[in-house]
Amino acid sequence: MPWNDLTGKTFGNLYVEGFDHKDKNRINFYQCKCKCGKTIIVRGTFLKNGIIESCGCPFEKVAESEPAPAVVTIGQKVRFDPFRHITGFASDDHRGRSVRGRVVYINEPHQWFSVEYGKPKARTSFKFCDIGHGVQLLK
Repeated sequence: MPWNDLTGKTFGNLYVEGFDHKDKNRINFYQCKCKCGKTIIVRGTFLKNGIIESCGCPFEKVAESEPAPAVVTIGQKVRFDPFRHITGFASDDHRGRSVRGRVVYINEPHQWFSVEYGKPKARTSFKFCDIGHGVQLLK
């Protein structure tokens, strides 16, 4: 059992049921139960840093009582942490920093929008429910 045990804490949609194991690099892993009912094993640092907040289930099923998202318009400025929202090399360049971009595409029926940022230009997509959860709309 680690000295900084996360048992009983909630991170996003995950409730930490208990310590699971420590790997050969002395990294703690915890057994977590998602609000949808699924049980998964998650690295402790991923929980603490907000990298993993659910088992991967659709956010709409778990958080039905969320308020309606803000209105997104093409050309609107957006600020986000790419390491938290994007996997791959683009995120490593901006680890822990906030990046600004502009909305270039909106898909209303499927509730997502695309943002272009950086040099050279890169694109990423966000769900409307990400607004306020790491993605800020700027005026």
